[in-house]
Formats: sequence, structure tokens, C-alpha cells
Amino acid sequence: MRARPSIGTERLYFHERERQVMDSETARILNKITSDFYAKQSASFSDTRQSPWEGWECALDVAVSTWPRAGEAEVSPSPALKRSGDALAEPAKGDVEEPRALAILDLGCGNMRFERFLTSRGVPFLATAVDRCRELAEKEDANDDAHDDADADSSRIVFREADVIGAVIDDDDATLSRACAPRGAYDLVVAFGFMHHIPGRSRRARFLEEAVRSLKPGGVAIISFWQFLNSPRIAAKAEKTTAHAYAAAHLAPGALEENDYLLGWQHADDVFRYCHHFDEREIDCLVASVSGEISEIARFSADGKSHDLNRYVILRKNPR
Repeated sequence: MRARPSIGTERLYFHERERQVMDSETARILNKITSDFYAKQSASFSDTRQSPWEGWECALDVAVSTWPRAGEAEVSPSPALKRSGDALAEPAKGDVEEPRALAILDLGCGNMRFERFLTSRGVPFLATAVDRCRELAEKEDANDDAHDDADADSSRIVFREADVIGAVIDDDDATLSRACAPRGAYDLVVAFGFMHHIPGRSRRARFLEEAVRSLKPGGVAIISFWQFLNSPRIAAKAEKTTAHAYAAAHLAPGALEENDYLLGWQHADDVFRYCHHFDEREIDCLVASVSGEISEIARFSADGKSHDLNRYVILRKNPR
């Protein structure tokens, strides 16, 4: 575990949060802080989120390699990554056929740059893109003409505005059902840059359960887990802004769980978003929580200058 800085009165939360279990009211406060952040900073945030992630290329190759070829009921998974050493590897050659139009559920779609990435790769899809911030999703229309090109007939997006995190906090199955409908119908479920905004260990497990439930048998889920403490620069800023934001958000000492932070944004004053850093132990526990329904087919690190700011986990729902 990383050494904590010297503790003053303003840093008492660091002592207590390692064993803390977050209550629902705190989770709601953190969700509102994050929601307000995206509503206020959607333009500047979207401007910095235009390029595809490095890890998407490899993750997509792994996912495609698991889908059945035309006329076949099942194909044994052939991961395009070497599991040893977490090294990125070239995709498998000669044994992959591009699937026909994929039914995709994108949870926390943001400005839909993953959909733009798929279009640039020539992947036909029908995407249900879900986010609570309509302003971010609308940036897709302003910044991209993907719907007007030759791929428009085979690549279509349906946007659903829904607060999935709020629904998880309140155990609101009706909202989750509407956001993810039809359950059990998707070839691919993705959640990029989303898991770290879900407050509380048990709630992150609940969300992963919902993502897996949305897959059809044989479908694939690609989940990214932000590991921002791997960056000394971000880690130092996280310590500083959390101490300041704690008082601004009127949070009680010990309200946060281990590896929880409140991060700032650019040079904006008193603007924060809740973010959770994932260690390998927690990722293992999350995957184990749905192990009866899925098989893990790949796990690797990518993204950022150090190529280790996101941990990708690729899961395949077991055939019936």
C-alpha cells in the first residue's frame, strides 16, 4: 500500500476510510458531486476526450475472436493477448471473421467516442448508449459526422438518458431495466471510464452483475478499471484535492472507503468528481462475484503515457 502523507486535522479521513463501508447517503452525495461536475464541465471535458484509447484496439480484437463464425453455434475463445506478463500482443491471425452487426450496450457512453472508434474500424453495430449527462452525448453530434457517412445504415446509435449509478445506489431495478433493456440481448457490453465513479464496493459489484445480466449467452463484456494512483502526478494531485474537497462537500470524517478520492479539474475552483482507484485485489473480488455466470478471457493494462492507467477485464457470459 502506498505510504500516506503526514496527517493533520484536515486529513483525518485517511485514517478511518480503509475499513469504512460507505452508507447510502454518502453515496448519493458523491454521485451528485460527480453529476454536477459533468453537467458544468461537459464542454471542456469532451474537448479532452476525442481520441480512442490505446486499449480499445486490443480489447476489440479479443472480443471479436470469441464470437461464433457464420453458421457455427459456438467457437472456443482464442484470446489475442498473452496472459503472461500482461504484455500487449498482436491479435491472433487467420482465425477471426468480422461479426455481422453487433448489439452493443455502452454504459456511461460520454461523448460516444467508442462508437466513433467502432465506425472508424468498419465494425457494423447497433448501439444503445446510456449516460446521465445528455450534454456530453450531444457533443458527439457537434464533433462528428459519423451518422452521415456510408456506414450510417449499418452503424446506428440509440441514446438513453439514465442515471445508472443513482439507480444502483437506490436499488432501483425499474430504472436499470429501462436503461439496459432488453436484458440478455447484447453481444457486447462496455463500461469505459465509468466504474471508478460508482461509490462503494458493494455497489460496484451490483453494477457488474447488471452488466453481465445484459449479455446474451456467449456475449462479451469489456470493463475498464482506472488505476490513477499508478501515476505519481495524478496521485499527488488526488491527495491534495481530496483533502480540500472533503470539507467543501461537507463529508463526515471516514465517509470514504479505501482508495476513494475527489479529483479536481484543470484550473476550475471547487469543482470535483468522485473517483475510485482499483487495485488488483478488488478487481479479483469483483470478477469472482459474477464467476458463476462468466469466464474471464483476458486481463491487461493500457492507456496513458505509462501504458498502465487502465486495467481492462474481458468477460464472456457462459453459454447455456
